[in-house]
Amino acid sequence: MSDGTPPEPQPPRPTSASTEAKTVLQLLKMTTELFTRHRVEAPRLEAELLLAHVLGCERIQLYVRFDQPLGDAEVAAFRELVKRRGRHEPVQYILGRREFWSLDLAVREGVLIPRPETECLVEEALAHLRAHPDARRVGDVGTGSGAIAIALAKEVPAIEVWAGDIAEVPLAVAAENVVRHGLAERVHVVAADLLAGLAHAAGGPFAVVVSNPPYIADAAYATLEPHVKREPELALRGGADGLDLVRRLASELAQGLAEGGALFVEIDADQGERAIALMAPRFAEVRVRKDYAGRDRVLVATGFRG
Repeated sequence: MSDGTPPEPQPPRPTSASTEAKTVLQLLKMTTELFTRHRVEAPRLEAELLLAHVLGCERIQLYVRFDQPLGDAEVAAFRELVKRRGRHEPVQYILGRREFWSLDLAVREGVLIPRPETECLVEEALAHLRAHPDARRVGDVGTGSGAIAIALAKEVPAIEVWAGDIAEVPLAVAAENVVRHGLAERVHVVAADLLAGLAHAAGGPFAVVVSNPPYIADAAYATLEPHVKREPELALRGGADGLDLVRRLASELAQGLAEGGALFVEIDADQGERAIALMAPRFAEVRVRKDYAGRDRVLVATGFRG
């Protein structure tokens, strides 16, 4: 008897010697249809990413190889990746990489996958850093893959960043990404519990603090797609209203943010007013930056009063 769970997608099988080898275009069409039936969010894009990974080429190169026939080994390798995706494994984990701020970053199971909307936080922090060249000490609370810390350090050579996390996998992945991008002298990956722990590890408070904390409310977490729930719960779930970690940040500001400093925190779309209320008593100016879909996304607080 069925339990209501959709059957696992059955990807294209390797061809035998007696049949014509599948071409790049044929495999892409078959897999796109398969992913569409199983409600994969971007079926054609993910099919292309997986096939390009198997062939060791850039996705754009597939378009000049549509008629290329693939051998049994290549089809079999592709089939295994499609099966993994069918078991709700995020495509970024399968590929082992994610692009963020035009940077190629390593990701793997156990680390939060960087999202495009987090680039809004990077934009706000960069604008502040460029307008305040004396703000050189930056703390990245809950660094995950190191995406925010690396993007800021790449764009502003004068800053030094301490990137903290409490979980083993993010710390290892962030350190790998820092080395990959040649930033080991200016981006320090440290085991630290939130802002107070990070400031202690860095030997003092920061001029700028950035954070993409877990902010999904418990009720919303229960409704997430299965592939999102493959990401670490610790990096997603923010308590009953999603603001548990933002409250902790607020309580640790005196230990981790220098007087006059600035704070940039990613939030969920319905948290803007409550996040402002939490921070307004401590800063000269507090506002919320919307993302490109018009939703509240980044809490921007400047002029910390200590």
